Amino acid sequence: MGAEPSARWLKGDTGVRGLRFGPFELDLDSCELWKSGVRVKLQLQPFRVLRLLASQPGRLLTREEIQREVWPD
Repeated sequence: MGAEPSARWLKGDTGVRGLRFGPFELDLDSCELWKSGVRVKLQLQPFRVLRLLASQPGRLLTREEIQREVWPD
């Protein structure tokens, strides 16, 4: 297998503002996904799942962990 893409947190004046991995960037303030500078249409729940998975590269998350983080109710 190839090397894992690394994720980097992007910091702004008020703290963490996003997450960059490969050609993608997650904007945590606007809940938007960008690929090479082009906005990718993504609904809120898939954004939350992607944010969770991308923030923990190489880690296998259980269904319960994902459910607890994305659908806490």
